[in-house]
Amino acid sequence: EDGREIQKRRYYFSETFAAIGCAEYFKATGNPAVLADAEKYFTVAYECFTGIRKNVPKTNPENCNMKALSPVMIMLSTAQTMRSINNEEKYAQIAEECLKEILHGGFLTEKALLESVSAAGEFVDAPSGRVVNPGHSMEAAWFLMMEGIITRNQAAINAGKKIIDITWPLGWDKKNG
Repeated sequence: EDGREIQKRRYYFSETFAAIGCAEYFKATGNPAVLADAEKYFTVAYECFTGIRKNVPKTNPENCNMKALSPVMIMLSTAQTMRSINNEEKYAQIAEECLKEILHGGFLTEKALLESVSAAGEFVDAPSGRVVNPGHSMEAAWFLMMEGIITRNQAAINAGKKIIDITWPLGWDKKNG
């Protein structure tokens, strides 16, 4: 009620979603205050993403030093949205960095788009390293293809198509459709 936090989140996804929502609202209204909010939320999210702002890690990196797909994926989408309202080079650069991380950071294999890999980008033969989330994979494919369309990067479009092709059989229930 008074604005004090009850529980600390581990992620900054709320800020990315707030940035995206404010950016889209700015497109509809042209309200400069909403644009300022979008940029403020993006800055907080990006500082968390890059480690400038420290968050308590989900797992102890000394015991399980892994990186996850979802933060990179949502940062790509958020940078794309921000670039659509403010074509600053920084948003294009962040989108490119995220694209490269998804494609070359160890997540994409011949058989799946993995949810988590080692900090060095290697497969982790443990339950958390074998997780494939078909919904996230399709979402990542969407963001990659969107980046490919925006930047005329056919390799990104092809990678998105590949992700869909390898993910569809993993997520499809053969028995019940």
